[in-house]
Amino acid sequence: MIIIFELVGLSIFFIIMTLGFGGIYSIIRERSCINIQKTIGANGFLLFSFIGTPVHELSHYIACKVFFHKVTKVVLFSPKSWKASGTMGCVEHSYNPKKIYQLAGNFIIGVAPVIGGVGVCSLIMKYFLGGISKFIPVGNSLSITLIINSLKNMFVGIIGIFSVGNLILPIFWIMLFVLINIFLHVSLSKADFKNAYIGIIFFIILIPLIGYILSFSGIPMESFIMWCFKVNFYFLFTLIFGFIIDLLIWVLSICAFNIKKIYYKKGKGLIIK
Repeated sequence: MIIIFELVGLSIFFIIMTLGFGGIYSIIRERSCINIQKTIGANGFLLFSFIGTPVHELSHYIACKVFFHKVTKVVLFSPKSWKASGTMGCVEHSYNPKKIYQLAGNFIIGVAPVIGGVGVCSLIMKYFLGGISKFIPVGNSLSITLIINSLKNMFVGIIGIFSVGNLILPIFWIMLFVLINIFLHVSLSKADFKNAYIGIIFFIILIPLIGYILSFSGIPMESFIMWCFKVNFYFLFTLIFGFIIDLLIWVLSICAFNIKKIYYKKGKGLIIK
């Protein structure tokens, strides 16, 4: 019974992470988008979207396929549509409400941009930085000490990413641009939140059920719990790193816009609102 409660707790932690950071990313993205457009124009913002938007929509699409939803429309990236309606891409789908697996899938489909964006960024960081598994202590059981050590190593690792050795490498800045492009679109729309809420309860039930089924194939429940724990902390590590990136972009976009306002006021006699 304790094992079931641990899996439920880890499931709830994952839900809070995805919805919480997805909402925070959405707020920052909206404000950054406005500042970037005011500074370098609508086409300038597309420069920060041509990678992130397809990743966002592909995440929805793949999640739909995994949970057997019927996909009726897919638009990965459409600048024309964005200029006309404010929507760069979309994935429309339908499902059978009588099937629990498809109902549970609504949560994953809703938060798929967060999962997919974090997953892609994790792979990029693994290739360029050697991965993030070194920031998670090795342990055989879930404990308070393990959690505390994991959090401590996580923040030390994030600071280490911006070391002088990395900052002087041109390839680091290329990686950073790609990560910025993706993290700016690791956000959830109102439709995404609505879709996710439908499947939350079923998702919480699904995770312990998967662990229970795996136990019959020879995989101990304790091992499955540790796997879920590590996935959660890998996920949290990348989410916090992405939050720092998005926050920096927001601050820089504010600075750039204010510099432009000063330039126009002094040089052109115009005022930008």
